[in-house]
Amino acid sequence: MKKKNTYLAFLMLILPNLINAQAFKLKHEVITNDGNILEVDVLASFTISGKLGSSNLVFSYNTDGLTNPQLISHNLTIPFYTFTLTKPASNKVSLNPILNITHSGDPIAVIGNWTTIARIRFDVVDASECSELQWLYNGGTTETIIFKDDQITQISADELMNLNSCPLPVELAYFEAQNNGNKAVQLDWETTTETNNAFFEIQRKQDGQRWQSIGKINGSGTTSEVQHYQFLDNRPYTGLSYYKLKQVDHDGNFEYSSIQSVEIERPKLLTIYPNPVENILTIELNTLENRITELSLINITGRLERTISIQGNEQIKHINVKDLPQGIYFIQTSDSTPNKVYQKFVKL
Repeated sequence: MKKKNTYLAFLMLILPNLINAQAFKLKHEVITNDGNILEVDVLASFTISGKLGSSNLVFSYNTDGLTNPQLISHNLTIPFYTFTLTKPASNKVSLNPILNITHSGDPIAVIGNWTTIARIRFDVVDASECSELQWLYNGGTTETIIFKDDQITQISADELMNLNSCPLPVELAYFEAQNNGNKAVQLDWETTTETNNAFFEIQRKQDGQRWQSIGKINGSGTTSEVQHYQFLDNRPYTGLSYYKLKQVDHDGNFEYSSIQSVEIERPKLLTIYPNPVENILTIELNTLENRITELSLINITGRLERTISIQGNEQIKHINVKDLPQGIYFIQTSDSTPNKVYQKFVKL
């Protein structure tokens, strides 16, 4: 520690006189970003091949969007290095690789190409505020101190490559579901940006049911252009239904959209016309909803006038009611039909 303090004191003396020393670069690379977890790799590069010496790599982050920074892993060889993560302030992270120069052997080299130093994980509090992972550097002084082969190395501001935002993998502008008036449900949604988006899975349910997948639409991978998507549910449930999207990345991460509800009116089990009627009464049956085998024609007192048999999937029945006395009558589904239905008509 004494040796390191000597270097720091020496740095403060000579740093203003060092000119255009561009020997070291830092940057972030997003590895995981699912709206709940943000994982980034910290990468370094020397202009001239060398070894990363004992250093303090300090950057700030937006606490409105991110919290709980954790060191997940590092790629510096043990026992040549010890590596810790500290928090010098509530919005700062310091990565602290310490080079053991007394150990025999050759520690990992940081060459001209980018080399991953460590991986850090944050919990995402608010993805819309997940921004500004910023290496701390200001003019001739810096909170990030680099040692190359345990010798001081100056860094310049243009070599600190910051991650200025970490948006959600897919940003939905809207998601809508509506009855298109033709016994189908039209789903529309739009994205403003997509990152690593593999596909959207369309899911549907009714009250008391589990979500079921009813289709899949391929995503657009990675794009910053607005994308519009559509899906048509040609066989929706009758009554109230719910729809949502499951957006899946190429790496398997996924997230759900908001839930949209749609009401599809239940078709009438039977329809009769004309009403009033004089001679022939026409009955239209919805046999797709229920299996109807028999209808009853009853008068206003509840007395059965006749039984009407339904053959197979017969959907239209013509009944001659000419001989019925004038008055009010009912067509009634049989007792075996769920939710028994009555339709009233007037005989002229």
